[in-house]
Amino acid sequence: MHEFGVWAPLPRRVDVMLNGRRLPMRRAAGGWWTRRADPAGPGSEYAFSLDGGPLRADPRSAFQPGRRLAEWVRSQRRAALDGVLQTMSPAGREALARALSELADPGSALG
Repeated sequence: MHEFGVWAPLPRRVDVMLNGRRLPMRRAAGGWWTRRADPAGPGSEYAFSLDGGPLRADPRSAFQPGRRLAEWVRSQRRAALDGVLQTMSPAGREALARALSELADPGSALG
């Protein structure tokens, strides 16, 4: 038996996809979600889904078998960014989006 856990304070539903099975997780204290599952453990392929969205790698996992390194690195960056964005207020997210947009604009004084 293995216990999966992920910190995701905002979603209403979190699932763990384990060996082709989608298993609902239970909300725990402090924004955490947990699920005990068998068979699972080192070497098991799994990912999380927030509110029925796309599968995401476990941001705390050092390795996900069967995934190419570039995909894993991208998923880790995305998971880290999503974690930061979840902690920001809507106004903070909007300010960040404006700043990033200015940085991406070649005519910007910042670019």
